Amino acid sequence: MVFAIVIDVNISMLSPGHDHNRAADSSYLTACQVIDGFLKKGVAIIPRQQFVLVSYLSLVLSLYFTYFNAFF
Repeated sequence: MVFAIVIDVNISMLSPGHDHNRAADSSYLTACQVIDGFLKKGVAIIPRQQFVLVSYLSLVLSLYFTYFNAFF
């Protein structure tokens, strides 16, 4: 089973020091903590542009392992 989370975040908007406000700093830290938490759980976080490719590869791999287990 492949889990993927699609993110579409403009990191430059969340980077510390953007507009020199503390809200951007806290948003950036929150985004980093969320991403770090997902990575520790083994969940892949990928950009939206690559989501179609990863979905296709996941489908191919799942079909491959299904038939591989069925025939061998």
